[in-house]
Amino acid sequence: MLKQCSEEDFYKIDIVSIDRLSPDRIPVFFWAAFIISGIMTAVVNFGSGYSIYVNNPIWPIIVKVLIAFLVIQFIVAVFFTSEKNYYKYQKLQCVLLSIFSLKLSVDIYPVYFLLCEDRDAPNFMTTTAIFLALGGLIYLIISTIRGIKRVQKGELRKDGRGLYNFKQSKAHVSLPIIFGATMLGGAIVRTLSNTPNNFGTMIELFFFLFLCVSLQYAIAFAWPEFFLLTYCKFRFESFHVPMPNRLKDSGNSHSGNKQTKQTKMNKKDTRKKRAGGRKR
Repeated sequence: MLKQCSEEDFYKIDIVSIDRLSPDRIPVFFWAAFIISGIMTAVVNFGSGYSIYVNNPIWPIIVKVLIAFLVIQFIVAVFFTSEKNYYKYQKLQCVLLSIFSLKLSVDIYPVYFLLCEDRDAPNFMTTTAIFLALGGLIYLIISTIRGIKRVQKGELRKDGRGLYNFKQSKAHVSLPIIFGATMLGGAIVRTLSNTPNNFGTMIELFFFLFLCVSLQYAIAFAWPEFFLLTYCKFRFESFHVPMPNRLKDSGNSHSGNKQTKQTKMNKKDTRKKRAGGRKR
């Protein structure tokens, strides 16, 4: 769908690649995502292990999966903290940015489902969250398709209106708000009618569900920018931010030192051979 687009069609993505999504700023996101994921993993691990009301055998498996992802995120964050690495591996960095941002968008949901089980919440509370999560996935797909179409229409050129253009994106922005408000409002009304005495204990669940939906839909709205940046990194060499000369010089200096040492060793070996020949 984007093969017919030229480099000029991605001008505004190029600006982003040297600004808020530059190689030296993306590692900040990696560390922030790791911290948030770590907190959520710790809550799920503690809650599933110490709550007497959480008995579903799937939770130990979920905890292991979350810990495995957390270890991967930590390794990635440490790896891309190095200046040379985040300039040298910009393609991989953008791929991981797209993946980890998707993971971050659903990181709070396990905490919500755990609270539902711990509070013995009605089944419709879990069902509501599942529908909202699926709605967020559909919104992500719609946002991505919309972003691709804006590129095709030339909206990301130098004189274009940009990827988002909030003035003309009211329908795209209001759609998830209306859907989320409708689902949450319906769940609140149903809670009041079915369990009015326990509504106070349900407030915490609605708060976490609101956080889940807000984070997921916000990332779904912004994610096309990550996708397009990743696409451009693979297709256009000009989208690679050049490594600063000081890093190149340090690398050349290091390799130069190795060559110097090797030369000195070769000279010593030559001298020894010559000395041996003289003795003979």
